[in-house]
Amino acid sequence: MYDKLRDWTSDRVFKRVLTNSTYLIVSNLISVFITIYITSLLGVYKYGVLGIITVYVTNVNKLFSFRMNEMIVRFVSVPYEGGDFRLTAALIKFGGLIEAVSSLIAFVILAITARWGTELFLHDQSLTGYVLFYGLTILTGFAMETANGVLRVINRYGSIAIVSLLQNLLIAAIVLYAAATGGGLNTILTAYFIGKVILGLAPVLLNLIWLPKLIGPGWWKAPISLIQNKKEILRFTVSTNISNTINLVARDGEILWVGAFLSPQYAGYYKTAMTVINMVLMPINPLIDTTYIEMMRAIAKRNWELKKRLLKKITTISFVWTTSAYLGLILLGKQ
Repeated sequence: MYDKLRDWTSDRVFKRVLTNSTYLIVSNLISVFITIYITSLLGVYKYGVLGIITVYVTNVNKLFSFRMNEMIVRFVSVPYEGGDFRLTAALIKFGGLIEAVSSLIAFVILAITARWGTELFLHDQSLTGYVLFYGLTILTGFAMETANGVLRVINRYGSIAIVSLLQNLLIAAIVLYAAATGGGLNTILTAYFIGKVILGLAPVLLNLIWLPKLIGPGWWKAPISLIQNKKEILRFTVSTNISNTINLVARDGEILWVGAFLSPQYAGYYKTAMTVINMVLMPINPLIDTTYIEMMRAIAKRNWELKKRLLKKITTISFVWTTSAYLGLILLGKQ
């Protein structure tokens, strides 16, 4: 028993996963409390309007997103761990270019469909300006996924979590200011906008600071022609886009359908309920993201024992928490 416990506490990779996950959990907790407070501040109807605006913009962006963070982690980990920094740089450059072009296309489509979207989901075309304003975050996040993927590969994941934490703290400060000064939807949407801009630009700036030190100055000059498996990469990115599109209809667009078929007020109720439900899964959701990069790093090094050990420990934690939460809801929830 003691040996098993020591194995858990002395596992450096496992401890790194937990540390990075803790940052995200704290950030998510702040986000949940912000959400609950905003609901009280705005009222259910305006909170529903806020939710529909942000989700509509996010989903249009996702429609043209190729989840470049996953592409970077999958295809850059091996050359980076193997010391092939020119290929590493070429892959990063390739991912960034794809994401920048797709972001520009997404913003153009958003601009074209904004009036239609506000009429369908918000039943109020006067809110088109709000959608276009928040939609500018698509442009400021022109290379966010690529940059976040790079930070995972170079083992700077903690910086992602810290940026997320800081932007949530800033949003909280603006929300409290809005409450003190009688600010409404405009102020809250501006807070969300600022937070999104930080999430989009901060990872790129961190890349510009660290990459010259890790893979060499002038890394962006590496020719894309060094990449021999472009077709494989493009197939992977297209497949992730298809997965994204399916999720938009089946899961991520639920609040939009509520707004379209009922009203923003019911969308507000729905979003509030989902916030409460997601609190149950909050402690284990970050493990997915933090574990993925460690698994890919282990695969790149062909360390199958580490991969197996990490998978076993994360699965155990997820099972224990989910089972405990389920039993708690059954035993303590109102009948």
